[in-house]
Amino acid sequence: MKQQPWAIVISKNGLSIEEGQTDIFQLLAMLESTEKPPVKLYFTTEGVSLVAAGSPILFRLKKLQDNGVEMVACRTCLDYMGLRDHVEVGHVNAMEHIIADMERIQNVVSL
Repeated sequence: MKQQPWAIVISKNGLSIEEGQTDIFQLLAMLESTEKPPVKLYFTTEGVSLVAAGSPILFRLKKLQDNGVEMVACRTCLDYMGLRDHVEVGHVNAMEHIIADMERIQNVVSL
């Protein structure tokens, strides 16, 4: 039986606490241990900084992308933070497309 996909919205950086103690680190560790996890990661607001150059978790996100996890960053959020030209993982899309995409997914989690 095929698993239903999950949309995980990461809207904050969440890395100010020690590595391994945040929801984001725990989520990434769990996803790394799963072969082809049925999730799609959406980065919005300050969460877009995680897919840009200088992010301390880029290596983890690149591993997940190589394992089939699709990642989408909000174009408006990237522009607001001045990061649009610094995205290193996933792809960029407009918020209206992100919302329309998430409406088709039954399971949505926000961090």
